[in-house]
Amino acid sequence: MTQPQTLASHDQSLPMPAAASGKQRLALHWEAVLLGGILLLALLLRLWHLSALTDNYDEGVYWSSLRAMRDGYGLFTPVFSSQPPFFLLSLYPLVALFGPTQFAARLGVVGFSLLGIAAMYLLARRLGGPWVAIAAALLLTCDYVYLLQSQTIEAEAPSVALMIVAVALAAYADRYPWQAALLSGAATSLASMEKLFAVAAIAPIALLFLGQLITFERALPHLSRSAPDVSGMPPRLRLPQQQTITRATLLAGAYLVGLALAALLVLLPYLGQLQAVYQQVIAFHLAASHSFASTLGQNLHTLLGAAPERPLALAALLGFVVGLIRRRWQVLTAGAWVLAALVILLHQAPLFPHHLVLVVPGLILSAAIGLAPAPETFSQEVAALRTRLPRMRPVWNAWGGKLVLIGLPALLLIGIILLNLRYAVRYPLGPAANAAQISQVASDLQRFTTAQQQVITDDQYVAALANRAVPPELVDTSSVRITTGYLTTAQIIAIAERPQVGAILFYTGRFDTLPGFHSWVVQHFQLARHYGNGQDLYLRASP
Repeated sequence: MTQPQTLASHDQSLPMPAAASGKQRLALHWEAVLLGGILLLALLLRLWHLSALTDNYDEGVYWSSLRAMRDGYGLFTPVFSSQPPFFLLSLYPLVALFGPTQFAARLGVVGFSLLGIAAMYLLARRLGGPWVAIAAALLLTCDYVYLLQSQTIEAEAPSVALMIVAVALAAYADRYPWQAALLSGAATSLASMEKLFAVAAIAPIALLFLGQLITFERALPHLSRSAPDVSGMPPRLRLPQQQTITRATLLAGAYLVGLALAALLVLLPYLGQLQAVYQQVIAFHLAASHSFASTLGQNLHTLLGAAPERPLALAALLGFVVGLIRRRWQVLTAGAWVLAALVILLHQAPLFPHHLVLVVPGLILSAAIGLAPAPETFSQEVAALRTRLPRMRPVWNAWGGKLVLIGLPALLLIGIILLNLRYAVRYPLGPAANAAQISQVASDLQRFTTAQQQVITDDQYVAALANRAVPPELVDTSSVRITTGYLTTAQIIAIAERPQVGAILFYTGRFDTLPGFHSWVVQHFQLARHYGNGQDLYLRASP
């Protein structure tokens, strides 16, 4: 029996006349060219300022972690990592190939970002057609928060990109049931192995599977009305048929198998140190949530204070409402995605502005599905609006329908894209406000230490910029790690006593919360540079 198409599908699978088939091939050709142009634009935007100097602390942590891995140190033991393993492992190949440079590490993030844009195009096309796909891909390409994260050595952009891949694969499970579900589960697992908040993808995936099962059930031949109702239930409450139950089991089983296999594959090298993985990835964040408890009100204030995303959020809300009015039920998938992301972000502690990238794909999908035109249903939507708005019939004509259903939404989406590009021009990645001092400190580290010596610092970005390694246990000396007790004065002094440690740099004030450490350094190291405001460079004292 031929597999039924879902209501969300806009792909053509029925045989067509030769002329229609030729037109379709030509349309697909131009669509591929357009997608290539969007990806080229995305690449150029991301290469712009990709080598910029920043003062992003997290970038220094992960950059130094990649350097330590390239020097032969193992992840989690001894390299401390608060993120799941796939994040650093996925960026490592380019660092191993081109060297431990900032550009190489950021280039890996750019690659994930482009993958997310391509996946968003395929997902939106599957749910709403080519115009929806174009709108969604352009919105994601130019979104300011996603663009900045696409140029930053952090886990957010790779995780979100793989989330989009997972949801896009689930959208094709009606045509390739176990294959798409298996790959979707694997992509969800990899996204969560980049950053744990990617579990938000489960909500839209579950809704997609549910919608496909409902469509599948409706396409099955049912018992005739004259046949006895053995269930004893009203027709609307009839239980699913056996084929639907089998298909649901297949989708869920394949998804869970993909989820487990991908997780096992990533964790396989660390099966002997699962305790260290748990302590650094899970227990560390649980301790941080207690030490840096954020209230729902504080997190809500952070979410509402994200100025670059306000126009997109309003467009997403409008798109959700309009999508329901136009009976584009695919918008419910976007709504579930946004809701799941918001629940996670409201409970995130501490919540930082760059975490907001988690909600961006759902917002974009909601705006694109609800507002972008669908040529194949345009005439029906115009007729439906004329029926629902009888008072407007005298002035409601074809041009009025085009203006309301195509012109105004297009202007709104284009306006959002231009606003995001304006943010990108006014506030690009870097340069850091204190770029000159950062360069000076990095130059001093190069002058006063050798390439074989390690540097202990509370700002690993400066050390990496100077091409100097930090002890693998101290790639992360964040306030969160110190406050939660995951890094103590005794531990850092024990590491500082190693002969390969040639310098200690106080730069961000994070070491000030380690009692007695500064006085110990004064006794055992010599002051080489005083930059003011507690920023000092100490060198190992000569015998």
